[in-house]
Amino acid sequence: MGLSLDARLQFDAVLKDCSKTEKPQDWGGFKHYLQGGAKAERVWELGFMADKRQYRILGIFGDERKHAILLIGCYHKGSNYTPSNAIETARKRAKGFREGKGGLCERKIETDF
Repeated sequence: MGLSLDARLQFDAVLKDCSKTEKPQDWGGFKHYLQGGAKAERVWELGFMADKRQYRILGIFGDERKHAILLIGCYHKGSNYTPSNAIETARKRAKGFREGKGGLCERKIETDF
């Protein structure tokens, strides 16, 4: 998903805020763990608003403290996700990652503290 400048800035701000917070459940954008098939993989949702849209990042936690693996970005409105298969894609990617079938592309978070 291509992000506008506003969305990129909001996303970066959410990540910066998360990096300053000890417990992930206290992250400003942390919504909840997903239910259904994604529950077994412990997929969670991180959200932010930009461009009058609700953006969601679906991810899992890694083994290290504050290590988050971002699986897919999507839009969310009501109970609908765009792309419509975002949750299933996140579930499959989480499972594959845990089985050693995926790699990481580390993203450093710019901080000013």
